[in-house]
Amino acid sequence: MNRSLTDFLRTAMEPVGSTMYIWGGGWNSEDNGSGEDAKIIGVNPNWKKFFISQGSDYDYKEHRYEHGNGLDCSGYVGWVMYNIFENKSGAGLNYVTNAENQGKLFAEMGLGEYSEEFSGVKPGDIMTSNDHVYIVIGECTDGSILFVHSSPPGVQICGTPAKSGLYYSCATELAKKYTQKCFPEWYKKFSYCHRGMSYLTDFSRFRWYPEIMPDTDGLYSKTPEEVLEIILRKG
Repeated sequence: MNRSLTDFLRTAMEPVGSTMYIWGGGWNSEDNGSGEDAKIIGVNPNWKKFFISQGSDYDYKEHRYEHGNGLDCSGYVGWVMYNIFENKSGAGLNYVTNAENQGKLFAEMGLGEYSEEFSGVKPGDIMTSNDHVYIVIGECTDGSILFVHSSPPGVQICGTPAKSGLYYSCATELAKKYTQKCFPEWYKKFSYCHRGMSYLTDFSRFRWYPEIMPDTDGLYSKTPEEVLEIILRKG
C-alpha cells in the first residue's frame, strides 16, 4: 500500500465534526488495547448517529465506556493508524495504548522518532502527554499550533494560543473558520475551538520517518491553512 503524509492527515479528518468523545472509546472491554471501534476500516456510522442525538449540553462523563458511540484521544489516534496501515482482511496490530506511551509505541514499531523535546512542529507529528494525544496540522507564524484530536466534546480541529500567550491566535482563528465552514452542524453545537498553553509545553513528539510517511505534497513547506485546504480536498 502506498501511503503519504497527506493520506495520514486526510484519514485523521474523516471523523471530525461527527464523532463524540467517549471515555474508553476505541479501547477493548479489558481496557488494555484496541477495541472493535479502533479496528474497523472507515468511520463507524453509529458515531454520527450518536452525534446527531446529542445537544450542545453534551457531558462526556455521562457516557463513559459506551463503546460504539465515539472515540477518546488515544482510541482516535489508534483508529487513524489502523486505517492507514491495515487492510480489511487482517486482524491488524494493536495501535491503542495510553496517551503517554502512544508515540513511544509507534517509534518502537520502527515508524518514526520519539523525542521528549519539541520545537518547530510539522504536519503529521503526533504529540503526547501523560493524559492526552493530538495530531499536528501545522504551526502558524505566531507559534500557535493547529491540530486535530478527540477531546470533549469530540473529534475536532483546535488551536493553541500563540507562543506569546495571546489567546486569540492564528491557529484558533483558523480552527474556528474551518469548523464553521466545513462542519457547520458541529459548529452550531460546539463552537469552542481553543485549547490552553499546556499544548505548547507539556507534550513530547513522534515524527514519521520520511520513508514510512513521505511528504509527497510538500506539506512541510506549506502554511497550516494550505495544509487544511489539501487534506480537506477529496482524492
